[in-house]
Amino acid sequence: MIHNTKRQAAIKSVDDLYSWSQNFGSVLNPFCLFLVLINYEDYQVTYADLGRYLPTLGYKEQGLIGEALVAYSDYPTEIERHIEQLMTLENEELSDRDKATMLLSNVIFG
Repeated sequence: MIHNTKRQAAIKSVDDLYSWSQNFGSVLNPFCLFLVLINYEDYQVTYADLGRYLPTLGYKEQGLIGEALVAYSDYPTEIERHIEQLMTLENEELSDRDKATMLLSNVIFG
């Protein structure tokens, strides 16, 4: 039971970082840095890209990244699986937004 609770807390730390990173309104955000740091295989951003575009991180962002990195070191397989789920959901949301934008454009511009 304790192991399961720790695993849930680890996943929550990744969720917290992901959620906070949505405030940045940019593809390059603290969650992106986390993906680069863990060498997430499906992610195509490099350290150089982040250095040019990522704003200076505050204490909050640094803390969230640190917690997510600890979670990853404790449960790498579970965290990677969870990241895949997050990325899939994000891609589905983007697809839905793109579809809605296209439909709206067709209505407005015929």
